[in-house]
Amino acid sequence: MKPARNHRRRLHQWPVIHFLAIGVVLFAARAGFDAYRPPVADVIAVPAERSGATALEPWLTEEILVREALRRGMDDDAVVAQRLALNLDFVDAHAAGGAQRGQLRRALVHSDPVIRRRLAQRMRFGLEAEASDRAPDPSEIRAHIAAHPEAFLFPGAVRIEQIFFAFELRGDRARADADAALARLATERNAEAAERAAGDPLAVHDDVVRTPAGLAKFYGPAFARAVMLVPLGEWSGPLASTLGVHVVLVVEREDARPLTANEARPQAVRRIQAARREAAYRDGLQRVRARYEIRSAARQG
Repeated sequence: MKPARNHRRRLHQWPVIHFLAIGVVLFAARAGFDAYRPPVADVIAVPAERSGATALEPWLTEEILVREALRRGMDDDAVVAQRLALNLDFVDAHAAGGAQRGQLRRALVHSDPVIRRRLAQRMRFGLEAEASDRAPDPSEIRAHIAAHPEAFLFPGAVRIEQIFFAFELRGDRARADADAALARLATERNAEAAERAAGDPLAVHDDVVRTPAGLAKFYGPAFARAVMLVPLGEWSGPLASTLGVHVVLVVEREDARPLTANEARPQAVRRIQAARREAAYRDGLQRVRARYEIRSAARQG
């Protein structure tokens, strides 16, 4: 076998290899530089009609949440898909090609209020989910209750009996009829049975102890506040509600008081967890907002 010729160039001596090696090094250096380069901020152009402080913040928050939801692929949602299908039904499939329908879909995702609310909601839930799911410890619960005593009060409750005079049946006579019934109850010893029978039917059971919130659910807040001031064991009124006029007898009362530790604990846990979710949302929103450059309409011009 003949020995290799000395004039034959070694591989590392070829100029083309030098250029390739330099190119690889430069590409790797550029890739590394890009990896550590701060991301270029997306631009949000604020419409002129949103430029006021009151109008800007809610719109801007929703816009950021929508964009972040789309960035994270949250448009694969049943509500979004149903809304898009409903809107796209108005487009003639033969008149609009695939590219046009794609453009329309993107426009709808950004402009349809139902889709925007849904995407913003999903993004908010995603940020809230970053909150700690650790159960609050007893000391944290006690500290929360001590810091917010007004949130841990039993508001009082009553059980009532009543004679009802419906606006629907009596119109303007309802209050006068209630006044007359109350006067007879005060002056006639055996009037109660007759007055109860003379009242109008009411589809609410009275044999239940109700808090002010429970009373307000059926009769309205004004009636609920008034009932809590009625003396125990006396026919009183007339009290107006959203339904009519009532002559009321409070037969059982539990006064307002602070909740016991056992009563307060479940509510305190819910409040602490809600506060954690809200903090996670606020922190997350501030973090993602930093990616955007906000430009006013004036700057756009």
